[in-house]
Amino acid sequence: MSKVSKQEPKPVKMTIQDAVMNMAQRVKKLEELGSIQTKALEKKIGDLDNKLIDGAPDLDQVAEMFKVHSDKIDSLLERISELEKKNDIKPKKKGNVKLNELEEPGISFS
Repeated sequence: MSKVSKQEPKPVKMTIQDAVMNMAQRVKKLEELGSIQTKALEKKIGDLDNKLIDGAPDLDQVAEMFKVHSDKIDSLLERISELEKKNDIKPKKKGNVKLNELEEPGISFS
């Protein structure tokens, strides 16, 4: 077998000024790359934030809806109470009336 000579590469001699300039260029490239990635990340976070906020229901509107429905239920209960008084109906316990307790003729539940 023949001997393969291993030659070590000769180190490149730089001046301190060239080394600082080389390092400054590398740092500048890293800074630019970091800036691009940070802007992309901020955009993605902003898009996600907008999607969450736009998709969420307005809690004030939900509260208003419950208030309106509560008012409607109260007015219906008052109307039922007035009808029961006019027709001399005594409400059952819990307000339930079974269908077989109705006294209208012509209706069969058998």
